Amino acid sequence: MAISHPCNKKPVLDHLTSTIASQHLATLDVLDLGIGKGEFGKFIKDNVGIPIRLTGVEAFAKCRSECWSCYDALHIEDIRAFIKRETGTFDVVLLMDVLEHLERPEGPALLNYAIGHARHSVFLSTPISRYPQGALRGNPYQQHISLWTDAELRDLGFRELLRKRVFTYSLRKMFAWIGVYVFDKS
Repeated sequence: MAISHPCNKKPVLDHLTSTIASQHLATLDVLDLGIGKGEFGKFIKDNVGIPIRLTGVEAFAKCRSECWSCYDALHIEDIRAFIKRETGTFDVVLLMDVLEHLERPEGPALLNYAIGHARHSVFLSTPISRYPQGALRGNPYQQHISLWTDAELRDLGFRELLRKRVFTYSLRKMFAWIGVYVFDKS
């Protein structure tokens, strides 16, 4: 699939808008980890209302779409390799539907990187209930490998912005819960 569920957009945009106003930011430097088709990054860049420098990381080059052209910098590599070498900081780090694609032991390293390299906020969306998904359209990175609960994310300092029951992309029709969270540093 390589896209975030559409329900993620409004709560992130609303929170970003209030962060920009409260911090009096004239520009926003955003790191989007696991961009997929790039639709979420394009949405943010088109709707926040101030200039955005958008950096994206995507492991699966075949996800390329016209949305990728909105990224100011693009790294085609595995997120795990990127976070081992990238030392820069960003106003905002996006982890939209990424965490569930990593083995459990790799999750804390990604979350620590995001929190440590964000000046203002980290946004995260992930299934918070069972959501089976295998590799999709030849993309092995789309497999759901781990599950994180609402309680675990709250214990790490994330605050829930939205919880929504959605259809899964599995062969058998079923529902799962998606959570959208923010970690604010200010």
